[in-house]
Amino acid sequence: MIVPHVRNKWDKLKTVMLGTPHMPEFFDGIKNAKIREPLKQITHETIEDLDNFERILKDFGCKVIRPETEHKHIEEYNGVVPRNAMQPRDGQLVIDNKLVLTTDDNKGISTAIKQHIDKSSIMIAPAYTDMYRQRITKDTDFESEEANLKLYAPCITVVNDKIIIDNLGLGKNAERDVEWFKNKFPNKKIEVVKVGGHSDACFNTVKEGAILSLYDIMTYEETFPGWDVCYLPDQGSHHQYRLQWEDWKEKVENRWYVEGQGDNDEFINYVNTWLDEWVGNVWETVFDVNVLTLDPNHVCISQQTNETVNAFLKKHKIEPVYVPLRHRWFWDSGLHCITLDLEREY
Repeated sequence: MIVPHVRNKWDKLKTVMLGTPHMPEFFDGIKNAKIREPLKQITHETIEDLDNFERILKDFGCKVIRPETEHKHIEEYNGVVPRNAMQPRDGQLVIDNKLVLTTDDNKGISTAIKQHIDKSSIMIAPAYTDMYRQRITKDTDFESEEANLKLYAPCITVVNDKIIIDNLGLGKNAERDVEWFKNKFPNKKIEVVKVGGHSDACFNTVKEGAILSLYDIMTYEETFPGWDVCYLPDQGSHHQYRLQWEDWKEKVENRWYVEGQGDNDEFINYVNTWLDEWVGNVWETVFDVNVLTLDPNHVCISQQTNETVNAFLKKHKIEPVYVPLRHRWFWDSGLHCITLDLEREY
């Protein structure tokens, strides 16, 4: 069993969880081919890219854990189809030697945690406490009705002796949750920022002294004095697809994108109606920030052509490792979101 340990984002990665989507056959029950076939293609190509990512991680000496997505078939759901196990970072994170469970996730991720993580290392945050106790300690399928209590792990970033918490991103119980972290991790300095979203995808501490960041996220002179910050203004994920995107962004309210499907209204309406939990707000996402550091000298990137990022990485003696993720605009997830650091050397 693994005793997790993570103090920052750049120590050498030893063990990582890598996400898994529903399998292509999940969509077999959809009778309309204009809906079924694009969804099967997205998942098939996503699995190809994830398998390639797994090989790259293993080549760098990482142990890779892949959760099995647990689900019915799509036609068995009467309402919005629940999420798969694609983004293991959304519901949990490691702080020092504790895996902190924060909010509901696909049951396959909970099963993988039970199979691989030492139970004494698991810590349950205030939100969804009862549900996680059921999931981790028993084999029951427990559904929580307290959806308003979500505590999102990506609103929390650990950097050595400090924990940076996005107070706005936590929601209505933010004050309670901040106090919980203060009590549970008294050896850490808690710093509260107000980014208002998944802050660990808004800035990324890729190496000691080096940060990739969206523009004007926080006052780094206060949170990271003396660090070199690479700002990436006006570099949204669809920069190279703006012409296609303009044709259909109103149909999807700026939330998601699949190249070549802009005139497939049946597909678009289906995703908007039934797969609402799967998509985010991709127009605001900058995938050049959403990267995974393997060690102080290597970082996985999903876009090769950003000259600003490439120059910054070269300046800090970091070699980019290209990992294609073709459908990141559909999942609204970059390489950082679809992984969860479990062990880094220290």
